[in-house]
Amino acid sequence: MRASQEYRLSTNCKGLDTYLLDESVLVYSKKTQQVCGYEKADAALFLQIDELLQTYSREDVLAMFSYVDSSLLNEMLILADCMEQTEILEYQMDMKIGQFVSDRSARSVYVVESLGFAVHYPEKGLFTLLHPLFQHLYVQRDDAKRMISIDFIRAGDSSWKVKWNDIMIETAVSQARLAGYLQDLMMTAVFQSHPLLIKLHAASVEKKGSVIIMPAVSGSGKSTLTASMLCHGFSLFSDEATSMDMDGYVQPLPFCLNIKAGSFDALAPIYPRLSDLDTHTRFDGQDIRFLSPKPMHDGRQKASHIVLPRYSSGSETILTPIGTTQALLRIKEAGYYVQDNMDDKKFALIIDNLLSLPKYLLVYSDLEEAIIKIDELLLSKTVETDDEW
Repeated sequence: MRASQEYRLSTNCKGLDTYLLDESVLVYSKKTQQVCGYEKADAALFLQIDELLQTYSREDVLAMFSYVDSSLLNEMLILADCMEQTEILEYQMDMKIGQFVSDRSARSVYVVESLGFAVHYPEKGLFTLLHPLFQHLYVQRDDAKRMISIDFIRAGDSSWKVKWNDIMIETAVSQARLAGYLQDLMMTAVFQSHPLLIKLHAASVEKKGSVIIMPAVSGSGKSTLTASMLCHGFSLFSDEATSMDMDGYVQPLPFCLNIKAGSFDALAPIYPRLSDLDTHTRFDGQDIRFLSPKPMHDGRQKASHIVLPRYSSGSETILTPIGTTQALLRIKEAGYYVQDNMDDKKFALIIDNLLSLPKYLLVYSDLEEAIIKIDELLLSKTVETDDEW
């Protein structure tokens, strides 16, 4: 039985899908496509309010729980009574791949899965700047099922216009930001090119058959930790965006790791050539360098764990289990996109394939200690599996 069926609860409002997972209640609103989560006492309170609303008015229920925080109580009442306001959908990604038109321009073709990105470099300096970041995807003879042409046109001394399948999509990207901009475009196109369930702002790695998804906000040390793990027997799915299909399989995204300036010194001992790489600019103005994605994982694989990393200078390294609501809040904070918007069936699949996984919070200040904690976690899983036999 799927987790979404096993843990589904019956509630008064037919516009809600409600699930109970490890002392957390998750509520999906079909009306707003939003998800709310409540843990332990709050979870019990929401279920009690839902039951009481079948007999009592909202005013009566408010009076019964006058000791409860008013904002939380009102939120629960509005949700349980199906009175929430429809909001603008927050999950839609509306990038269109468009139609490839062949021309006589010389192009370098980079292939990811079934997509071929045919890039025309109008100047040698631009090729020298960008090609090293994508050369592991370069093919001499293209056999991609779908092609996308990418053209750069000078917009000034240090900025470029960008055309995507002959459609102008940007009129002024600085040359320093062009590499990250191009990589983001390619990653989004791959995500949009075939049916997928969800894209998380998360790194994902594999070791000995276990796939760890690591959602985190920018500045949490996600890419730095990922780069270090690759030197300790892990293989890479992605350091920046994790794509999961409808069956819960994580898809490799073979793009370079994005290392911010604050991590250059920390990674120098294990990546001595990092100091020789070109420095680029991120969308938020931070300096970054791109590390080759090696070793890259070959093929899709089911996720086994969620680990939410948070770098904290001087802290003790701690890996601790967390509840579904806390994990969901951190995943939402980090950012995610659901292809073609959320619905009740997709949310059930997200519970089955993502939120029902073992979930942990990793707080660390030392990279080596963090990796030891993760290795111990994977070892404990292996021991449990052996004991079952």
